[in-house]
Amino acid sequence: MLNLYEASQMRVRREEILDEALIFTTTHLQSLVETSQLSSPYLDLVKHALMHPIRKSFQRREARLYISLYHQLPSHEELLLTLAKLDFNLLQQLHQKELNYITRWWKEFDFKSKQSFSRDRIVECYIWNYGVYFEAQTSQIRLMMTKLISLLTIIDDSYDSYGTLEELRPFTEAWMLERWDISATDNLPEYMKLQCMVRAYSKEVQWLHNKYMPTFDEYYPIGLDNAGSEELISMAFCGMGDVVTKESMDWIFSQPQPKIIRTMSIIGRLMNDIGYNKV
Repeated sequence: MLNLYEASQMRVRREEILDEALIFTTTHLQSLVETSQLSSPYLDLVKHALMHPIRKSFQRREARLYISLYHQLPSHEELLLTLAKLDFNLLQQLHQKELNYITRWWKEFDFKSKQSFSRDRIVECYIWNYGVYFEAQTSQIRLMMTKLISLLTIIDDSYDSYGTLEELRPFTEAWMLERWDISATDNLPEYMKLQCMVRAYSKEVQWLHNKYMPTFDEYYPIGLDNAGSEELISMAFCGMGDVVTKESMDWIFSQPQPKIIRTMSIIGRLMNDIGYNKV
C-alpha cells in the first residue's frame, strides 16, 4: 500500500484512478498509524512518507533515511546495504569538496566588501541545485548553476533593496545596450544576456519610486520576466549532457513560449511571492 501511495504522487491532471488511489492509500495509511497497527521500521517509513512523499523530497536525504531503516527489515540484503552506504559516503565526500570550492570562490569574489547589502546565501544556492542534480557526473553543472543563482541574487538585491533610481538607471542601460564588452556579448546566446530580467527589475524600481501600485495584469508579465525561470531552465538543460541539442535550447526561448516553460515560470513566480508575503 505504501508503494501505491508513492506511485499515486506521480499523477497528472485527469488521472482519476490515481486520484482515487491517493485518497484510498492516504486514508488507510493514516488509520494504520493512528491505531498503532504497525511496528518499527514500517511505522517510521509510513509516518515519514505521509509527511514527505518521495516525489517532493531530496533524493539523497531520502536515501540516507532509508539506509537507516532498511537494515531493520527482515528481508534486507547485507551486500546491497553495504553498497548503498559506500555510494552515499563517496557522493557526500564529493558534495563536501564542491561546497569547499564554492565557498572559497565566494570569499575570493569579496562579496562582503563589494556587495554588503546583498544576501549571503551561497550555501543555500548550492542546495537548490543539489535538489535537481546530485549525481557525481553532474558536478560541473551544480557549480555553474550555484554561481549563476548567486549572481542573480546580487542583481535582484541591487534593484529590490539597495540601489536608487539614479544609480540603477545607468546600470540598466548598460545591460540593455550591452556596454560591458560588445565583442564578447555578440557571441553570447540570448539566454545568457538577461536583458528581459533586468528590464523587469527596472520597471519595478520605477513603480516603487513613483509609489505606484500596479494591477495584477500589469505586474504579471513583469513578475514572470524577473523570475529568471528561462535562465535557470536553460542552465539545467546544460546538465543533461549530449541529449541536449541546439534545437532544444532554442525551443526554451521560442515564441510563443512553450506551455510547459510558461507553466513552470508561473508556478515559480507565485510560490516565491506567496513565500515572501508570509515572511
